[in-house]
Amino acid sequence: RNLTPGQNVLRWTTTYKGCTAYDRVDIYYVEEPIAGLSSDMIKGCSPLQVTFSNKTIGDAKFFWNFGDSTPIITDAVPAPHVFGKGGLYEVKLIAVGENKTDSATIQIEVIDAARAEFKSLKDTIFLPSAEVRFINQTIDGLAYKWDFGDGGSSIEMNPTHVYTEQGLYNVKLTVVDIHGCTSDSIVSVYVANMFIVYPNAFIPDIDHANGGEYTLDIADVDYRSTKVFYPIWKGVDTNKEYTLQIFNRWGALVYQSKDLMIGWDGYIDGDLAPQGIYMYKAVGSYADGKGFTMTGEISLIR
Repeated sequence: RNLTPGQNVLRWTTTYKGCTAYDRVDIYYVEEPIAGLSSDMIKGCSPLQVTFSNKTIGDAKFFWNFGDSTPIITDAVPAPHVFGKGGLYEVKLIAVGENKTDSATIQIEVIDAARAEFKSLKDTIFLPSAEVRFINQTIDGLAYKWDFGDGGSSIEMNPTHVYTEQGLYNVKLTVVDIHGCTSDSIVSVYVANMFIVYPNAFIPDIDHANGGEYTLDIADVDYRSTKVFYPIWKGVDTNKEYTLQIFNRWGALVYQSKDLMIGWDGYIDGDLAPQGIYMYKAVGSYADGKGFTMTGEISLIR
């Protein structure tokens, strides 16, 4: 009791049978609270999650400032804090007691990790030739690992992968940078067991119009009648609306079919169309509900 902050010296003298002895005790008195903190790590890659411990001695109210513009926390022990960006952060704990306010700090270094980024050249591909190429858009990456979602993988910069089964696949790219930091990115690719393909040229029947009707030989996708412009397809929903439109080089509509099994025979209003380049647009739906819009050029040859 009655100690003052700092060093307090207690001295005493003992006399016994004419002998005198002296002694002293030095007591260092510090008023509470005495602020203190620690962390489970002081350096790491972004985003960096750090757990802080309150080592303060004495009763106090607490204020945590993480140095990253996030709100001040008043919990005695805060939840783990995530530093999202690279930088050097000074974390301060302020302890406010009845007679004294004290503070303690610790520095956390966060290293910016290379951000994994990529795209697929197609988000929907069709069997049986379900091949897709991925373009790596990561900056400052050192090593790459691809998981194609079907058990396949690669360490190439810009890999190409072939899927053999229908489904929705989540493709994951993991990047490691020069600091050993890692980051991930995921892009979905849908593989459909459905397709529709239009030719780029055909030779109409010059003797007469045939109405555009055709027979699709699914067993032989390489077979195609050259006298009608029509698609090779599989898995198209024939119960849903379908439209095939043909335009001349000036953009005028010259033919339209609402029947998937009727293509263009090369005739316009009963007359054989001039030789030249035409544009087509086809709109419909696959059996899984996904819509398609196909456009392109066709050469009418006579």
